[in-house]
Amino acid sequence: MKYIEVKDLTLVLDNNLVLWDVSVKLESGRVYGFLGPSGSGKSVFIKTIFGIFKPVKGTINFENVDKVAIQFQEGGLFDSLNVAENVAFQILKGKKLICELDDELKYQVFNKVLNAARFLNLTDALFKFPEELSGGMKKRAVLGRALIDDPDVLVLDDPVAGLDPINTTSAVKIISSIISRYKPITIIVTHNFRAFWDLFTDICFFEKGRLVYLGLKSEAIKQERVYDFLKCKFR
Repeated sequence: MKYIEVKDLTLVLDNNLVLWDVSVKLESGRVYGFLGPSGSGKSVFIKTIFGIFKPVKGTINFENVDKVAIQFQEGGLFDSLNVAENVAFQILKGKKLICELDDELKYQVFNKVLNAARFLNLTDALFKFPEELSGGMKKRAVLGRALIDDPDVLVLDDPVAGLDPINTTSAVKIISSIISRYKPITIIVTHNFRAFWDLFTDICFFEKGRLVYLGLKSEAIKQERVYDFLKCKFR
């Protein structure tokens, strides 16, 4: 079983208590919707468990997890790299470009890039640069990084932010296909939870730096604070 277990995680930034005694166990094959008001700690929690922020208290344990794919809301494409190079960045760790590899490794890497591009309907855009792409194509290219390395953990931070309804629907279908294909521990932080509601198996609801609910989606609406939040957003 692959899982991430967090116990009593507490984070202080600029003398402000940002996360307070957060405990959670996230398991493979589950899709966790991270919901809550803006500034409630959702994205900060993710950045903390993956090492961007250092907690003042708590433990973080990764069990049988080797590959993690994270797409932060502010993490776009590199303007100086084409789509193929941007997608390959995940496995090359930015140390080299595809063209700088020896022939055998170049073939292996490009084959992975091509498979990802086919899956995302991006084969015609592999040698285009970000400025030549539509908003939906840019989101798909970012998703390409996520699936190129067969991730154990998939983290998506507001993956459809800024997309129109048609491109949002397309992106959700692609994300659903990625989840079905790899069955990773999936974390989706989103304000557009309507678009992802059918994908969620579990809800993690944050409020003022605390995790106030973790459980099945079907039970979430029975929790008063979660219900009030969802009711307000669904109007």
